[in-house]
Amino acid sequence: EYYVRLDDGSVDKPDETDAPTDPPAEEPTEEPTEEPTEEPTEAPEDWKDLYIDYLNHLDTDYKTGKLIYLNNDDVPELILYVMPGAQTVTYRLCWISDGEVQSDLFDTKGYVYREYDGYICKALGNAWGGGWTRYVFDGNSLIEESSGGYDASQNAQSGKPGEKHYTVNGEEVTEEEFLAARGGDDFWTNDDYNSWTSSSDMEEYIRSFE
Repeated sequence: EYYVRLDDGSVDKPDETDAPTDPPAEEPTEEPTEEPTEEPTEAPEDWKDLYIDYLNHLDTDYKTGKLIYLNNDDVPELILYVMPGAQTVTYRLCWISDGEVQSDLFDTKGYVYREYDGYICKALGNAWGGGWTRYVFDGNSLIEESSGGYDASQNAQSGKPGEKHYTVNGEEVTEEEFLAARGGDDFWTNDDYNSWTSSSDMEEYIRSFE
């Protein structure tokens, strides 16, 4: 007698692909960051107001003044005729740096400057001797660059000056070298002192300057 086993002993296992899976983990998201905002900066004060306020609080008198473009920017410099002396005149050169008026005094018999080029040269002398000092203006200060002199006291005859001897930065040079070191005469601007404005009219002059 024969028996047929219907069960082969195997157990059906569920397909692994059908097994439930955990949902994928969400990737962390970065919180949106706000762009930094720049604090509004106040507009700089008008240069005309700065000069006028400076003159109103100046502790020394001045007779006349004039605006010039000494260096190559949009704000002119202010030069003041402070007081005459026995042999020289005192000037005050004023400029604006970091929102404030700065100034420097210098004594000279006369001066010339190179407009928009930053050079100003003071001169002092007579038939017997003298010289010049050349400065460069960098927008923040006057920097002495070179100096030259001449002396005609040697070999003077009958009360007349003798032959001139020239020096530049302390070294003896020829007249041509002396003039060349100063910068020649072609590029210098000589001020017409008749065009200067009196102290009583300076505020109106600065206000109307263009």
